[in-house]
Amino acid sequence: MKKSLLALLFAVALVVPAVAENMWVGGSLGFNTTSPKEGDSRSSFSIQPEFGYNLNEKMGLGIDLGYGYDKAGDTITTISVSPFIRYEMFKIGDFSFLAKGSIFYSSEKHDDADIKYTSYGIGIVPVVTYSINERWSIDATLDFASISFENRKCDDLNMEDNTFGIRGNNGNLASIGFSYHF
Repeated sequence: MKKSLLALLFAVALVVPAVAENMWVGGSLGFNTTSPKEGDSRSSFSIQPEFGYNLNEKMGLGIDLGYGYDKAGDTITTISVSPFIRYEMFKIGDFSFLAKGSIFYSSEKHDDADIKYTSYGIGIVPVVTYSINERWSIDATLDFASISFENRKCDDLNMEDNTFGIRGNNGNLASIGFSYHF
């Protein structure tokens, strides 16, 4: 038993560095506040960590996890998960241009009105990365150029929408974040 456990620990110690060598972690963080002279003030916060694994030099698999909080009269909390595949289309110097295809699910809860929306869909979005050095990169997801299908449903209001199109993601031009490559 002790030899089996020792052999398993030794195997894990050999495999983990090899697997981690092809991994990256990153994400984005956002905060916004508005205080108009008239009307309600608005504050929002979002965090979206990303975890990924490079299958080869051009292709990677990963997952984005998201949490958002928006307070403008009503308090809206959003949680999302989005597995994805990305492909490097071309590279110019330290810049890489990628296509990122994802399947997403999100749950949005309006606390003051006690309403909950669920959304799911698929999307493709361009991503531009700049390699600062061998380990760090700046990543810009160009949300204004996304192609997506989304189903949004609210049982509380007996409402369901299906959307397909080329559109911006919640009015954002781009999401900018950092990644660390193992």
